[in-house]
Amino acid sequence: MTLSALAVVLLVVAAASAQIILGGYKPIDTNAPDAINAADFAVAAQSENTGIEIQRGDLVKAERQTTAGANYRLCMQVIGNEDEPYFVQTVVNLDLKGNYKLTSWALSECGGPPATGPTSSMARARDNFKPVEIDAGVDLAADFAVKEHTKKTLMNFKLDEVVKAEDYEPKLGARNFRLCLKVTEGGKASFVRVIVNVDQYSNHKLVSWTASKCGEAASSAFKPISNGDAGAGLAADFAVKEQAKRTKTKIMPATIVKAEDQEPKLFYRNFRLCLKTTVDGKPTTAQAVITVDQYSNHKLISWAESKCGPSEDDFVQVANSDAGIGLAADFAVKKHSEDTGIKHTVAGILKAEEKGMFKMTYRVCMKVAEEGKTNIIQAVVTMDQYSNMKLVSWEHSKCGK
Repeated sequence: MTLSALAVVLLVVAAASAQIILGGYKPIDTNAPDAINAADFAVAAQSENTGIEIQRGDLVKAERQTTAGANYRLCMQVIGNEDEPYFVQTVVNLDLKGNYKLTSWALSECGGPPATGPTSSMARARDNFKPVEIDAGVDLAADFAVKEHTKKTLMNFKLDEVVKAEDYEPKLGARNFRLCLKVTEGGKASFVRVIVNVDQYSNHKLVSWTASKCGEAASSAFKPISNGDAGAGLAADFAVKEQAKRTKTKIMPATIVKAEDQEPKLFYRNFRLCLKTTVDGKPTTAQAVITVDQYSNHKLISWAESKCGPSEDDFVQVANSDAGIGLAADFAVKKHSEDTGIKHTVAGILKAEEKGMFKMTYRVCMKVAEEGKTNIIQAVVTMDQYSNMKLVSWEHSKCGK
């Protein structure tokens, strides 16, 4: 072959290669899992870059370009701090190692005029993700996400609770989870929204991890109740048996160290319990969420190892209305009034804690009225097995702030 002929061949090959790399975008199904994963990554990355929680609506158009990996050019509807949804066009690169990179993000009219009002397509079924039960597959995905993000960031994240789980319609055994997780890092709790892909061979991949407010409403609705609540006891027993069945482990009957409940609705209850138990002989503290419907059917929503138990001094927060707390507060006020010769009156209990079983210690943070003034007092009261009480301490405090 002559040099001129070789040059022509090389130019043809180079031109063909350039055409594949620089052009070559082909339309793909907007419901394809790889398009969904790229779109969710783009939203998560842009949220992280801007510090604004951006939510995705309809994926209007999706194109893929084959390179050393793939490029995805996407048109989608999103909403941030604005009241109205808007359209963006974004490009996401996926390399041969499976790493995503957000290449561009720009406002666009690619989807036409934005929809208006809360009843827009944004509010309708969003990208085919559907709420699912928090089952063993969800738990595995949540654990993987936390461990993978911990490894990537070199920070120490702990999973406290799976608040909400959604799954994209499975395809050939694969699953795409979108999870709302409550996590703790450096003693600080927060909510994150993660996307985890699981292929048909059970290989997990963390697609995105974004700070979110996804669990704030659910979390704030829980209120402390007595650890001895009969319904909480039944829920704890159910949670232990159900988790043992799901994980095929031996879990011993649990002790409730902290119990919370959401306001009942038509006899429906939603317990969040901190349980102290052993799993296959290993001492464990776990936080479990259990729902109970009006027919007393129990359902285990989530189970996660957690540091939800007592504080370093072993006190556990209980309901302010707990009978023992009320007796302790009344005794403390009466005793301190006698000791000082000044009348004190309980104006309200701000926080209640206890420890012990037969011999109890109560720590009560309360508003106390004294000579026309109201102060915040923290009092510690002990009660022996014969119900004899003793005021251990009384001090002005900021415990209620």
